[in-house]
Amino acid sequence: MNQRTIIYILRKLNTIQLNEWRERIGSINLDLRNAKLSGLDFPSVTVHVPGHGDQLIRANLSNIDFTGADLSRSQLGEVNFNNSNLCGANLSNTQLFKASFLSANLHGAKFERSDLYSADFSGATAISSRFIQAELAEAEFVDCILQDAWFIRADLMDAKFIKTDLNKALLAGAWLSRTQFCQSDLCEAGLGYVQAGGAV
Repeated sequence: MNQRTIIYILRKLNTIQLNEWRERIGSINLDLRNAKLSGLDFPSVTVHVPGHGDQLIRANLSNIDFTGADLSRSQLGEVNFNNSNLCGANLSNTQLFKASFLSANLHGAKFERSDLYSADFSGATAISSRFIQAELAEAEFVDCILQDAWFIRADLMDAKFIKTDLNKALLAGAWLSRTQFCQSDLCEAGLGYVQAGGAV
């Protein structure tokens, strides 16, 4: 399936249709390297299932190669990017609250001014990624590699960094209220002008 066709399909589907389409095509490789996907709209939705109550449906964008893709200014709340390659991708000014990036490759990705409230980055590699002025309150970074990542003026209130490599990361001006750093490497990290009330 060529990239132009994939982009056309993504622009036409809603969240439920996207997940149904992904199930139908199975393990077909979706190559969206350098794709222009700015403004993509796949918000989570709640549907009522008789006998099972309400169920949350999250857009499935897992296991896709988004290397260098432009996903800026998109609505992707609670999206599933697990195991996707987002190396060098632009996700700036994007709604990504409660998104899942488990084991994703985020090397050099840009999340500037994006809403990543309560996002889960466990197992992700985000070397040289940019989270400048991002909303990361209650986000989780467990077993992550965040070397040289920039969190300049980011909101990291109640965020958790557990067993995470933050060597040479830049947190200048970040809000670190009640932020947890447990068994994490902050060697040579830039911590100038942080607001660190209750950080541990």
